[in-house]
Amino acid sequence: ASGPYAAQVAVQGMLTPMVDISFDASVPNLQAVVPQVNGPLAATGTVRQTEKGFFVDTNATGPYGARAMVEGLATGPDMSLTFDVSVPNVQPLVPGVSGPLAAKGSVRQTPAGIAVDTNATGPYAARASVQGVVTGDAPALNYDVTIPNLGAVVPKLSGPLNVTGTAQQESAGWRVNTNATGPAGTRATIVGLVGSDGNLNLDVNGNAPLGLSAPFIAPRSLQGQARFDLTVNGPPALGSVNGSIQTSNASLSAPNLRVTLQDIAADIRLANNRAQIDLSARSADGGQIKAGGAVTLTGSLPADIQIGLNNLVLIDPSLYRTSLDGTLRLAGPLSGGANISGQIDVGETEVSVPSTGMTSIGDIPQIDFIGAPADVVATRRKAGLTGADAGTDPAASGDSGPGFGLNVRINAPRRIFVRGRGLDAELGGSLLLTGSTNRIISAGRFDLIRGRLDILGKRFELDEGAVRFQGDLVPYLRFVTSTTTNTGEVRIVIEGKATSPEVSFESTPDAPQDEVLAQLLFGRNISEISAFQALQLASAVATLAGRGGAGVISNLRTGFGLDDLDVTTTDSGATAVRAGKYISENVYTDVTAASDGTADVSINLDLTKNLTAKGTVGSDGNTGIGIFFEKDY
Repeated sequence: ASGPYAAQVAVQGMLTPMVDISFDASVPNLQAVVPQVNGPLAATGTVRQTEKGFFVDTNATGPYGARAMVEGLATGPDMSLTFDVSVPNVQPLVPGVSGPLAAKGSVRQTPAGIAVDTNATGPYAARASVQGVVTGDAPALNYDVTIPNLGAVVPKLSGPLNVTGTAQQESAGWRVNTNATGPAGTRATIVGLVGSDGNLNLDVNGNAPLGLSAPFIAPRSLQGQARFDLTVNGPPALGSVNGSIQTSNASLSAPNLRVTLQDIAADIRLANNRAQIDLSARSADGGQIKAGGAVTLTGSLPADIQIGLNNLVLIDPSLYRTSLDGTLRLAGPLSGGANISGQIDVGETEVSVPSTGMTSIGDIPQIDFIGAPADVVATRRKAGLTGADAGTDPAASGDSGPGFGLNVRINAPRRIFVRGRGLDAELGGSLLLTGSTNRIISAGRFDLIRGRLDILGKRFELDEGAVRFQGDLVPYLRFVTSTTTNTGEVRIVIEGKATSPEVSFESTPDAPQDEVLAQLLFGRNISEISAFQALQLASAVATLAGRGGAGVISNLRTGFGLDDLDVTTTDSGATAVRAGKYISENVYTDVTAASDGTADVSINLDLTKNLTAKGTVGSDGNTGIGIFFEKDY
């Protein structure tokens, strides 16, 4: 017979007294019948009637190289069939999945119902087996599924996955008992009912390593274990989940923020479509951070979280060390658009103006390899450095998301110390951060309280000083000192980012910078200085350029734990040592002792932001006290 779409069928054999026929059927292209499938279908086989029922033996070929075989008794109480199905590549049928699929097994009639026993292999070396009864009064199945590498199915999540368990049908649905093991030691047990109406009533508990998040939060790294004990009661949605997720002794490293948190203890309670968060952690450099609040688990994930900082230490070894106290609030949608507000009080802060060194070349730039040999190419491929972004710093990449709004006040009324390249200054002030985490707008600055600049044994008191932050954590400096020489007024200006400030010399009237420096240090023109003075001049330039080192006085101050240590010369020519220290948040004292036996003690008491009381007691019997009012405009 021939039919639509050029189908052909041939049948021959006996119909009576017992059926015994062979058949051959084909369709040149199934696409006319099933638009999603393109290719021919052909089947051949025999059907033979026996005393126990009909026996079939069939072979079929289909599109994309698919093959199938079915053989055995197809009817009767002793029904028993074996089958073998394979597809060389499932990609044409399941876009996005590549690899062969094969299944072998048997279907047979038992007193309890029809039983199946199947083993299958799939793409990415996946394996599965299913055994059990699928019909009757109490269908029950055993299953075992293994995927050697989950990363083939879920990108960035590498490691094996194995799921084993049982499922038994009840009047309300299927009762399941499943154990799963996943990448990096993940374990879960799922017990409960999958309802016929699609609702779930499940208990889920186990643990998962936090390191699984690494591919999704790089360059940050989260380590430790998360324990979960959850129930799902209702439709398969987050709103149906209740229970807790806990961590202990976890750690977070965020190199782009220069923060490492240890001993992270988190307790997340899920109920009524909300997650209640209680978290505490300790900074590796000192201090603690706590967070608590709620997140709604629908839509844009609206949240209201309070973040507390308790003497939290932040360090960039080459630039600064500071400690933070305060409270922040994160409110709004976590998917983007939330606001961060609050106030941070800054403790004692050390900002270093680093020495660059004569051989410093800065950050290593990206390198293009031309004609690289095979071993170099292989090494770079293993290191993941062959793509378009090879050599780029993932921590330096800008965020393309909507970001979070900012309204954060940073208070540091005193004890912001800036030191290096002959500079030793204390500042105080405040800063308001607005804008967003993608584009920070800062208003405010830290201004000079006291300070000096030392060059070649000469002391210059600072007239002006400020530290500003221009959208990142690298401070922008400006310090100015002035003095009068034989030719007029001379000013030294240190200005620029703390990583690479520039030093300039100005004068009134104008003069070349080398001339200004010679007048400043030696009181004469550069053409009149001696060779030794020229070397001294070069030493001063090296100090200002960042090649002079920290110095003995700076090392002593650090060793003694002082806020200020200075060696000076008094008006009478005696050598004096001055040591200063904050004895409380608003009380500063310094002691000066001179080689001629004189000494004095002074105390500064900050009564308010603008009002300071000062007192001095000298060894010569002189004392003084005053009230000083100061306001910056």
